[in-house]
Amino acid sequence: MVDPDFPSNYKPLDKDFLLWAVGNISADGNLENATTLCEYIPPCPSKNAGSHRVCFVLAQQESEEKNDFTDFKRINSNTISDRFKFKTAKFFSSRNFELKSVIFFQARYDESVPSIYEKMGVIMPKYVNPVLPKVIVNEKKAHPSRFLNI
Repeated sequence: MVDPDFPSNYKPLDKDFLLWAVGNISADGNLENATTLCEYIPPCPSKNAGSHRVCFVLAQQESEEKNDFTDFKRINSNTISDRFKFKTAKFFSSRNFELKSVIFFQARYDESVPSIYEKMGVIMPKYVNPVLPKVIVNEKKAHPSRFLNI
């Protein structure tokens, strides 16, 4: 699960902010014997950072054998530093994963966000309301896939 709009959808990084990652999920979706690569944290868009897309990305590995992920540094729920260095496409291609599905929702700042940053021991970024140019969208040419960058 990644946030491609971190830290602000007005000026996102060229990476994904990793919220949760699990590997070796069985074909029936059972997580009992899965490998947690990155412990879950809730979406955490800062105040005035706009709406963030939170994407659930599902991939399938070529082999039925478990991937050992020994080269992947595990990320616990109290850590932020390795979360914003993640590149989903690079991770998939390095392991020959095939993209199967992407679904997303939008998250906005709420009063629970400061406690998420506090738990990770960092100060929440602060943004002032940006002045955005008017954008006129031709509804006939607008298609949801144009707005995904995964």
